[in-house]
Amino acid sequence: MMHDLSVNQASSLRWTFCQDVVRYSALGFTSIGLLRPKLDEMDLDDAAELLYEMKMSVTSLSWVGGFTEGGVFSYPRAIEDAQDALRAAALLQSPCVLLNPGGQNGHTHKNARRVLHQALRELVPVAEDLHVRLVIEPTPIHDGLDRNMLDGWEEVMEHIAPYPSRWLGLALDLFHIGHDEKLLSQLPTLLDRVALVQLADRAQDCRRRCRRLPLGRGSNPIERWLKSLRDLKYTGPIELELYGEELRGADYHTSIQQAQDYLARLGFVTPVGSGTVSGE
Repeated sequence: MMHDLSVNQASSLRWTFCQDVVRYSALGFTSIGLLRPKLDEMDLDDAAELLYEMKMSVTSLSWVGGFTEGGVFSYPRAIEDAQDALRAAALLQSPCVLLNPGGQNGHTHKNARRVLHQALRELVPVAEDLHVRLVIEPTPIHDGLDRNMLDGWEEVMEHIAPYPSRWLGLALDLFHIGHDEKLLSQLPTLLDRVALVQLADRAQDCRRRCRRLPLGRGSNPIERWLKSLRDLKYTGPIELELYGEELRGADYHTSIQQAQDYLARLGFVTPVGSGTVSGE
């Protein structure tokens, strides 16, 4: 079984959209996770043409949401923005769009979740029409940075259960949930909801606002996660998401190559330059 190893544009925030595409390709990647602020640097059709010319597929598009009006958008504008993102994802052939439910933002617990479900009832049919999956990234409430009113994967699962798994799923960012032994053990029952896995590491014994660490240098059981995904025959995208204070001292090429080297030592990628994850 083979997976396409992608790299998310969050891993090279100072590079431009064009630099990301060209330089990731030079590092051996054939797919990319897109950030909307970077995508906005270019005309959408020009971006699609560049990706096509570089033979670079898209694994995700981030972010939409903020429906509880804690950011710059009112609720109607947040819905319109999410619809725009879904259309862009369809044009770019991205399989999924990441969704931030929004924080509590002064709402009662019940009303904040009512607003979320109102948004999902509006957006899931659009996602279905465009054949693009909406995905929510579970985070502990203290990791959510006011973006996610839902505390952890169990509450996320509770709220997405009424919607078709084909069009509303999970993005598993191992920085936020990789240390959760219960989630790892329950992965077989959740697999139909998993649309994206993002590889990241974290410091041990975090209490609040945990530090990101270079892949393989933190406390996350990365090898166990990859083995479990392989054993379960997960075929969705896997992205590197490499950023944070501990990575600022390294240039982007180095941090990405170090992650590739780490995964190669685990036997899950071939040597630097191929950009594929192997389950063999």
